[in-house]
Amino acid sequence: MPRLADPQARRVAVNINLSVGLLQQIDQLAEALGTSRSALIRSAIEQVLEDASDIAVADARMADPNDPVIPWEQVKAEMGL
Repeated sequence: MPRLADPQARRVAVNINLSVGLLQQIDQLAEALGTSRSALIRSAIEQVLEDASDIAVADARMADPNDPVIPWEQVKAEMGL
């Protein structure tokens, strides 16, 4: 039996409704970046999902009383700032 491709890599078409103005902005940016409309939208969605995941982790850490708090000055010093 043949193995199916990784479900995460499989592409599925999704229909969305956008205003003409927003679509024009997307098209202008895609052209300026030398990419396709689909690639730009996909990248934007991936970035939003990554940011939301980072925010969820940060919120969980802030709510955890056992998670140590590192002073901002220490963070900057360790980064050489």
